[in-house]
Amino acid sequence: METCMGKSITSIYIFFLFFSFCFSQSTEEVAEKTRLATVTVFRNTSIGTGFSIQTNKGPFIITNYHVVNSSGPIYVSNVDSKKEYTAKLKYYNRSKDLAVLEIERKSFFKNYLKIETSTPKIGSKVYACGNTSGGAYGTFTEGIISGFKNMGGNYNVIQHTAPISLGNSGGPLVNENGFLIGVNTWVANSAENGSIFNQSSGINETMGFATKSSSLISFLNQKNIKVKNNFNEYISVENLPEDSADENINYYQDNNSPKKNNINRILSISFVSILVFSMMAYLIYERKKRKLHISKIGKKTNMNKVKRNDSPVYKKGNPYGSQ
Repeated sequence: METCMGKSITSIYIFFLFFSFCFSQSTEEVAEKTRLATVTVFRNTSIGTGFSIQTNKGPFIITNYHVVNSSGPIYVSNVDSKKEYTAKLKYYNRSKDLAVLEIERKSFFKNYLKIETSTPKIGSKVYACGNTSGGAYGTFTEGIISGFKNMGGNYNVIQHTAPISLGNSGGPLVNENGFLIGVNTWVANSAENGSIFNQSSGINETMGFATKSSSLISFLNQKNIKVKNNFNEYISVENLPEDSADENINYYQDNNSPKKNNINRILSISFVSILVFSMMAYLIYERKKRKLHISKIGKKTNMNKVKRNDSPVYKKGNPYGSQ
């Protein structure tokens, strides 16, 4: 009995490991998916980074406003391609340094980033993707969240240690699952004028700053744009003005009926619970089946022993065992 229980516990443990392995992503997988959604943005002599999102109004490219805040046409290209496409500045927000670009060629988009709805924590691992001052496109660097800084009002930025430099402006900051948590905007700068921020100035510092993804959501909602995260789910901030609180994020379906933030967690827990109970039921069934099979084999073996014993009961012509 104890042996069977031990085997059952071991099987469940192996199942959990397998389940976790199937739904987890390696750093290489996160890097590949993030790079596919990352683009290079050009305008005159300015070069920056952007990333693709899917919305209720179609796909858009997000970048920093200071990257496209100049005259002349805007061009975008995938980080692994030199082919450039013309993009149009659709919306922008100076205070949050955000811009939305639109491109007519929908085949340009290789992947879309999903947005993390939970609040990032200090110490969490993060990755930055973008271009460097040395001309390398689609670089992928690692760091941690080291803090948060208020830039005035309700506009907050994430302070992180993932190396960024000239060309990273507008690039994505993602968590370990590859979900967007911020838009890289600033690097630390000990400038002579005493300013502690400079827009991706190219100075080789290890402290970067990114606009929180919740600020991006708030900005997009002012334009009636909802970011698509799953099949029929969009991220939205309900009835909040621009530069509003960052934490009031809810899921919405196509009919705009609100959902609780934790509904996905409840569904996930329910799904895992069903799988666990199904596995336990299967193991119990197999154990009973095995016992029944062993019992039948034992009875058959005993019967064969009786037959081999040449008992008078089974002698020919003496069916009743009488002498």
